Amino acid sequence: MIKLIFVFRRAPGLTLEECQAYWRDNHATLVRQHAVTLGIRRYVQVHTVDDPLNEVLRAGRGEIEPYDGMAQLWWSDRDELEASGATAEGRRAAKELIEDERRFIDHSRSSLWLAREHVFIEREPGITAGEGSPVVKMSFGFRRLPGLSLEDCQGYWRDVHGQRVLQQADEFPLRRYAQSHTIQDPLNDALRRSRGTMEPFDGVAEMWGVLEELAVAAATPEGQRAAEEFLADERRFIDATRSSIWLGKEHVIIEG
Repeated sequence: MIKLIFVFRRAPGLTLEECQAYWRDNHATLVRQHAVTLGIRRYVQVHTVDDPLNEVLRAGRGEIEPYDGMAQLWWSDRDELEASGATAEGRRAAKELIEDERRFIDHSRSSLWLAREHVFIEREPGITAGEGSPVVKMSFGFRRLPGLSLEDCQGYWRDVHGQRVLQQADEFPLRRYAQSHTIQDPLNDALRRSRGTMEPFDGVAEMWGVLEELAVAAATPEGQRAAEEFLADERRFIDATRSSIWLGKEHVIIEG
């Protein structure tokens, strides 16, 4: 599966509630209408939660303010994605979606790109951080340190940092942990040109858990040591000044 990630900020003049309501109640309907034409297999909206904990999470990790939302869409493979936009019907559908995005998204302060997902922890297959669930989703979009290639950054993240998270899995009761690695692909440039968006992140770490459970774990000596080790290790490959972390709730619009 190939995944499109779209982190966005709302259009000027809209409140967070107005932006997210339009996205959920209006734009989602439009995506459903065009899902078959565009070959979309799955579509999830991650609505940022306005919570003081976002500021706590930013300390030392992400200096860029949280985004207002993150759309995630999946296709079976890259060829299917490219083919979906190669027909006249597909181009019309994509144009209609982009025009509707302008009603609630500020493209100039947003970004979208292609990624592949690597799952490290999955204690509850199919888990979502839905509105009625105690589970929340933490998203950490980051850019690499100056001097690191994308390959070196993602290799360290996957093979070293990811293994550290696995080794400490008993200390932090994450329900799911996945890494979405940005793909270097000409389609990314085409997607950016169609909307006028900013450069993509190099990766997005995604963690699902219950805040109360994580808080209890973080208060133990073992949990504190693990948290310190994670942060120290992130500084080996992540540029916190160009990264962002936030909490969100998921709305599954299309489930493949």
